Amino acid sequence: DVGGDAVSEGTMEIGGDVGGDAVSEGTMEIGGDVGGDATAKNGDLSVQGDINGDGLVNASDAVAVLKEVASVSAGNDSLLTEEQKLSADLNSDTVIAANDASLILKFSACSGTNLVKDIRTFLQLLGFSL
Repeated sequence: DVGGDAVSEGTMEIGGDVGGDAVSEGTMEIGGDVGGDATAKNGDLSVQGDINGDGLVNASDAVAVLKEVASVSAGNDSLLTEEQKLSADLNSDTVIAANDASLILKFSACSGTNLVKDIRTFLQLLGFSL
């Protein structure tokens, strides 16, 4: 269940080709504060990056994207609803990939600094057209 996963401390093993993005083998440590949580508008999935619909764009959403990438790359069915897929495709390239999770984590880190509170503005600042 991707929608209800909470991120605490742990380790995620990654390696090989993940959804078309080259990923080196290694370990990603997850835990602690990743720069704060940004509150999404209305707390619904219409907000880019809020995959689990909890009103926040944070590491939990990035983990949901990475689980989706791993599942689909392994030939399994998608773990996300169509609405979640739209929310997960941050760069609007119609592919849910590890770079979408990376954008979520970058936004989460920036939102903790009070530089950017809105993910759409953040993506536009990075040059993505929405």
